[in-house]
Amino acid sequence: MDVEDKLREQLSGASCLPWKGLLGIDRLIDLVVSQRSKTLTGVYLRLQCEDRDLLSRSGFVKLYEQWCRLSKEERDGILGWPLFRIWLDRVLEALPARGEGLVSRLGEFSRVLASFNDVDSEGVEIPGTTIRLLTTPDPMVRQALRSDIESYHAETENATNAEEEMLCAEVLSASMSRISRAWPEMHEIINRLVRYVVYVPHDRLRSVSGRDYPGIVYLGEPQDIGLGMDTVQLEELLVHECAHQILFTLDEIKPVIGESSRSYSLPWSGKSCNEFVYIHAYYVYATIVQYLLLRLASSQCDLSLGDRVGFIITGLIEAQDEVRTLPSLTCNGEQLIDAIDSALREIAMSSEVGESPHRN
Repeated sequence: MDVEDKLREQLSGASCLPWKGLLGIDRLIDLVVSQRSKTLTGVYLRLQCEDRDLLSRSGFVKLYEQWCRLSKEERDGILGWPLFRIWLDRVLEALPARGEGLVSRLGEFSRVLASFNDVDSEGVEIPGTTIRLLTTPDPMVRQALRSDIESYHAETENATNAEEEMLCAEVLSASMSRISRAWPEMHEIINRLVRYVVYVPHDRLRSVSGRDYPGIVYLGEPQDIGLGMDTVQLEELLVHECAHQILFTLDEIKPVIGESSRSYSLPWSGKSCNEFVYIHAYYVYATIVQYLLLRLASSQCDLSLGDRVGFIITGLIEAQDEVRTLPSLTCNGEQLIDAIDSALREIAMSSEVGESPHRN
């Protein structure tokens, strides 16, 4: 068993809880980068053996050779880039048919390389972070979106100016700064997993991430959240979406849930959902509770924040028994639930003695 296999064996949902520190997240990122590299090489070698004509027509041979000449640091950076994962999924989708669609998609690798090299010219930098704020992402990103998110994009096309984008970047920067003070490890994890925040000023969009476009968070502007708001709500949104990003990344290596058509009701909203959404919600809200408790302990906050914590914990308790019996839960998912439940017990015990749970 090589080092990578040992790391994969050690990796679990329980080791990827953000309140357990950065080591598990770092291992997860390393494994995902390695797996994507092997998949890319596998596609190239397969086509070299089975369809050299198609490979030649796509222009991918030269692009792959260019890729191989890059340093390991540059290759790892590209492998972790959102556009790379979107592109790779598009290629794998077209691979069985071996048609002109595959030729076109292989050639799109040039856009992935260009996007990574030209990142400093894309959008606006969010001060104090490694994240870029965009209003117009690459068309490949938009093709990966759910239809409703794409429709919000279309409705708000060219709706912002440079001044509004800078204001949005400043508000996000202030929120990230407060996250850093309350929970430095979470600030670091967000910087490692989120590459772009795409601002779509639509009042029906709050925030959203998707497993088809990892590394990207969409931020809207619902009526109860404006750019001049108290940033606590925005901090929660950023932590919320980062938690999704962790699970999306984990799913590439060791999924926590399988596919299922069964329907459930989320205790926090009453909305109907499938098992995938349910376990994501359970994990996300457990992470948010950890953040809000640290936020309460680190600064003076409105008392309503305590009410928010109580509301989320009530939902977690209500969901506990049901989430454990999800039919498609994997062994890794079971470990994840065990670790979350252990954290909830720690919170309950800390509340009894009037303390905040310790951050590792």
